[in-house]
Amino acid sequence: MKHSMLRENMLIAFQSIKTNKLRSTITILIIAIGIMALIGIVTSVKSIENSLVNDFNALGTNTITVKNILNAKKKRGKKEIDFVFPDITFQEAQNFKAGFQFPALISLFATASQNATLKFESKKTDPNIRIQGIDENFILLSSYEVLAGRNFNVEDVNLGRNTLLIGEEISDKLFDDMPYDKVIGKQIRLGSQKYEILGILKAKSNGVGFNNSRIAYLPLNTLRLNFSDVKGYTINVLPNNIKLLNFCISEIESNFRNVRQLNVQEENNFDIAANNSFINELKENLSFLTIFGVIVGVITLLGSSIALMNIMLVSVSERTKEIGTRKALGATPSLIRNQFLIESITVSILGGVIGILLGIGIGNLLSVFVFKSSIFIPYLWVFIGFVSCFFVGVFSGFYPAHKASLLNPIEALRHE
Repeated sequence: MKHSMLRENMLIAFQSIKTNKLRSTITILIIAIGIMALIGIVTSVKSIENSLVNDFNALGTNTITVKNILNAKKKRGKKEIDFVFPDITFQEAQNFKAGFQFPALISLFATASQNATLKFESKKTDPNIRIQGIDENFILLSSYEVLAGRNFNVEDVNLGRNTLLIGEEISDKLFDDMPYDKVIGKQIRLGSQKYEILGILKAKSNGVGFNNSRIAYLPLNTLRLNFSDVKGYTINVLPNNIKLLNFCISEIESNFRNVRQLNVQEENNFDIAANNSFINELKENLSFLTIFGVIVGVITLLGSSIALMNIMLVSVSERTKEIGTRKALGATPSLIRNQFLIESITVSILGGVIGILLGIGIGNLLSVFVFKSSIFIPYLWVFIGFVSCFFVGVFSGFYPAHKASLLNPIEALRHE
């Protein structure tokens, strides 16, 4: 009996929506826009966040980086002036690596050029190749996958051999569709020097500008021998025991202060950062966008709930005679109340479904095509969207439904 009553109320609700198409469509769209804003922003933010976090994780979540402080300001009296810290020299990096006793894997690297061109016979790359010198541990710490050939070994680095590692994009540009294993051993020209290809790395991009496929890696000593414009050195440290990460950072700071011969009163003139701190900062910054989406969604849903309530009140007024007829035929106040509540909830849920679909679609389009992120569906927020729409329907429909249930059937039948 209850099921038949519910089915009948739902049929009446859909009939009412069909009868008042323009009014119902406008209300549905208002609700859909609110949910779309919420789901769309959350979808794009979470998709971008997941993509960037995965890339940071791939680079080693627990990797600690020691590098030069690029931009710093210090106060001189009442004035704030730019302060230039010294680059980390090769000798400093070597001294640190030799003297650091904490159980950890250490890697050194440096950049010589951001706009180099690689050539093979008549073909050449665009002038956007970054040239970096690395040691034998860099590829391991960066979690790069060698598709063909091999990584540098200690001899390659110490002897400064003219070898290099390239990414897929460079290989495809210079050698067309040649299998990667056939590319190994080929010699390409960089400036006035020829280098033998030792290995090809799998492409890895984080969607915000970094792409290892446009980097050519040379042994660190090769870079020092063949390039005079090396822009300082960077040290990566990966502790053997992740639980000792913070202790490792303290040891790094103490050791590098000794390398730079800083006294107790002097501040650090270098920067130490762990990738997990970047991830936490990234999540914190992106959370503001999520909050913005929630605020926009709540404001829009509040407006749509008021609009839905007004429409339901108009619907009750227009259907007063219908309500009187149903009551005269035996419909109880609770049955009338449920009829209008179901109608209100149906309109709200329809708007929510449309908004959720649009939000997921638009959010993923933005993240995939602009930031090259993967497709993401925020199931928790989809659930929150459905629940929000349900409560909007209940909130907006309760007063009009209650008002309809209290109508006197005789007065309702006389209504014009």
